Amino acid sequence: MWIDGMDMFKSLQRLMSLFDPEEKTPELDQTLASFEAKKAELGLTKSKYLDVKDLAQQVGMQDEPKSMNKVTSKLVHPTAFSVLAFSNKGELQHLMPIFFSAGTRYALEICETIKAHVDKNGMEP
Repeated sequence: MWIDGMDMFKSLQRLMSLFDPEEKTPELDQTLASFEAKKAELGLTKSKYLDVKDLAQQVGMQDEPKSMNKVTSKLVHPTAFSVLAFSNKGELQHLMPIFFSAGTRYALEICETIKAHVDKNGMEP
């Protein structure tokens, strides 16, 4: 969580510097410093966040996330399909209930697995 947040705020800082290279970003600097301090307080030493495909491969599930990503990314990111083809008619009317069911199942499994891991090992993987 801390690494991912830092990545987001660093990217935002870089984006702002593209708009105005002279602009100072003290709030972002403070946020990043706070995140670094929190990581140090928690004893987190990793600098790269965990990648879903790497984690899936470690547990022998590399095909499912890859397929699910291909399906759901079409709805999350603006693509020709999501912008031009989506409607609630025909076979497309069945997508939302499938996504809701799969998403709910994944969310519950992930929460249970993460909680068990953190309870046993703390925040480090």
